[in-house]
Amino acid sequence: MDKIFFRLEKMKGFKKSKCIYILIKNEIPIYVGKTDNLIMRISAHLYGNREKRKDFDDVSFFKVKDVENINELEKQVINNLKEKFILENIQYN
Repeated sequence: MDKIFFRLEKMKGFKKSKCIYILIKNEIPIYVGKTDNLIMRISAHLYGNREKRKDFDDVSFFKVKDVENINELEKQVINNLKEKFILENIQYN
């Protein structure tokens, strides 16, 4: 969990940016999402209602400049992760 709080500090510069993020548990991606407020979204996964909470120990994220294609980019990230990790049932918004 310390890693998460360290990352939240780094996310401050992305507060109002369109981002794609990846929640990671034991070095395996478990969730891919998109947001326009990264800190709020990650906080919701940590502290939100039970349906929104995720069990993760790290997060990776990147700013999306081509916001018109953010949905397509999110799907590409998911497909790439599925191929790499042979993930089944990865969730995304």
